[in-house]
Amino acid sequence: MIVRLEIFRTGFFVEVSGKVDEVDYKRLLPLAKGIIGNHGKFSAVVDIEEAIGLSRGAIWEDMKFDLRYFRKTSKIAFLTSTPKLWLLLSSLPFVTHGVRFFTPKQKTQAIAWALSD
Repeated sequence: MIVRLEIFRTGFFVEVSGKVDEVDYKRLLPLAKGIIGNHGKFSAVVDIEEAIGLSRGAIWEDMKFDLRYFRKTSKIAFLTSTPKLWLLLSSLPFVTHGVRFFTPKQKTQAIAWALSD
């Protein structure tokens, strides 16, 4: 579930905890689409330190979005002390500039990297 959300001009920061479901994705996707409409692309910083996975519905929503907007995703930074390889592998085909992992203490650096051109 979404614990915290911060919106920036060209992206957003989201902290998730527990299992992420389709309701969470349906909250984030219009935000991403709005940023894409205004700026052509979007970036995200996702704190997954307390996440335990994605529901089937969340995976479906993510796949639909990725297939339609994969060229519109600029950068994704994940905050975690233990990189979760499955997230990296699932995101790589749909991100044009990159995916990076940062520790939770590096939130400021992660946001700066994700929102940089």
